[in-house]
Amino acid sequence: MRRSESEAIEHALEVEPRQAVAMIESLIGSGDRDPDLKAYLAEALEAAGDRGAAIDAWTAYMEIDPEWPGAYARRAELLADGGQLLAAQAELHMATSMFDFDNEARLIRVQALIDELGGDHATADRGYERAAELDFTLPAPPRFDRREVASSLTRAAGRGAAIVVVEVPELADEEGLCRALDMGAGGAITVYLRNLERELESEATMDDLVDVFQIACLRAREEPADSGSDRHT
Repeated sequence: MRRSESEAIEHALEVEPRQAVAMIESLIGSGDRDPDLKAYLAEALEAAGDRGAAIDAWTAYMEIDPEWPGAYARRAELLADGGQLLAAQAELHMATSMFDFDNEARLIRVQALIDELGGDHATADRGYERAAELDFTLPAPPRFDRREVASSLTRAAGRGAAIVVVEVPELADEEGLCRALDMGAGGAITVYLRNLERELESEATMDDLVDVFQIACLRAREEPADSGSDRHT
């Protein structure tokens, strides 16, 4: 893979993940054996929202390079997002047997995510803090006053909106456990606050949280909704 090709892939990953998938598959089909293409393919499929194919692509990459802990972290994160918390935990257990878990920030952060989605929020917060100590590029999510959040998001949503703030979804659907919100009938919006907070830097303000919420609402409204079904993002 030439440098110009990797730069084109990285640009497509940012603006049009499906295009990145096509570019990568074309290079692989042409006989390019660069192992980084497998990682790029997994990232592109993940960005395109194809969780199952992304898991398979990470598996294929790990057959070539089983020594990168980040691949185990990404696969475990995808499994957790899909509601397969036990499988995600098993993935981390396998990684623990191969790497120094206590000093691998990405593995620790995914363990925190699994704890969070499973309802153990105190343990999750300790994990996020530990990961941030090891790697400044993995900041711990901010935590906002829940009552203040409800009032701020209600104002941002506008007249007729009914905001319900909960920590994380109880059940996974096609959008996964890491979705930001569900939009129901009559202006009802269920906000999954910890999933919103995870998108922010540690120093984020309430205004930042409102911005992320409004972006999530716009995305949900742009998605075609099945008759009688809620919309998610």
